[in-house]
Amino acid sequence: MLNEPDSILVMSDCRALDDPDTSGPIIQRAVSLALFVGLGVTFFVIRKVRRRAALADPILQNEAAARIERWGFDPLTTQGPSYAWHESQGFNGYADRIEHMVRTGPSQRPQPSQLIQLQVPTPRPPSGRLPAEVNNVLASFQQENESLSR
Repeated sequence: MLNEPDSILVMSDCRALDDPDTSGPIIQRAVSLALFVGLGVTFFVIRKVRRRAALADPILQNEAAARIERWGFDPLTTQGPSYAWHESQGFNGYADRIEHMVRTGPSQRPQPSQLIQLQVPTPRPPSGRLPAEVNNVLASFQQENESLSR
């Protein structure tokens, strides 16, 4: 098919066949590649330096300590609370198991015997060592539990 003069694949006015190297000499490509790699490395180094400086800055720890002193906990922390809100040890990981079931349930179609038994954990009683906001939430959890058990 390629030997035929009227073939659509091989025509004399095809620019790709006439000049296959349209990107320019190798030096121009190497210089532009080196510039892009250099920029990537530079931005990576700048990011590392700024991150190290931010982690070494004592202002973050001072502000977190002030929030803990004021409220008894840091509301801006990304870690979980330093205390559990429930007394049930069997409840650890319960929310993760439910989330896993919600995400994989449509594709795996679990049998009724494989479904997670729903349970309401027993909340901790309010305590004087906890912040007032936490005690209010624990009290509301206890009221909800009492209304659910009726």
